[in-house]
This record gives sequence, structure tokens and C-alpha cells, in this order.
Amino acid sequence: MIIRYRTGRDEIWRWYWMYRRASLWRTWLLYGAAAFCLTLLASYNGGRGPQIFLVATCVPILLWAFFAIFPQVMFKSKERTFEIGPNGIDTEIGGNRTHRD
Repeated sequence: MIIRYRTGRDEIWRWYWMYRRASLWRTWLLYGAAAFCLTLLASYNGGRGPQIFLVATCVPILLWAFFAIFPQVMFKSKERTFEIGPNGIDTEIGGNRTHRD
């Protein structure tokens, strides 16, 4: 059996936001809260409260933007091929070929 497929950026984008709505938002919330608290703790020096709070608010937003953009940047549009046979599984992405028994 041979399976060939190619994905598009729009497909990755839709999958990502669908998955985010289903369960990834909890991870985003946890990482955002951790980034906020760590930024507050790391930049606290006793004086500039509003400035530190503003920076600590921006850090999770930048982190979330990174989470959304990273899959798009790492996307590869080359055709992928899976061949399943009696000798094992062969995969090919672009020109790279791998075999598993």
C-alpha cells in the first residue's frame, strides 16, 4: 500500500486553531501564567511596579504569538510518501528516504 500526501499552510493553520480550541488553550494558559510570574520575579527590583507589570504582561503575549507562528515557519510543503509492505515501512519526504522493519 502506498500513501502520498501533501499539506498546505492553510491546513496546518486550521488544524492548529482547532486543536487549540479543543485542549491546547490549557497549555497556553499555563505557559502564559508561568512566563508572567517568572518575568515579574526576574525583573522585580523594588521600585518600578507599573513598568514591570507591563513587561510581564507583554511576555506571555509574545510567547503565545511564537506558539502560533512556529508551526507556520517550520512547515515543509514537500510531498510525503508512506509505503507499507511485507518488508516494513518506507517513508520519503522530499529526497530523504527511511526504512523501518
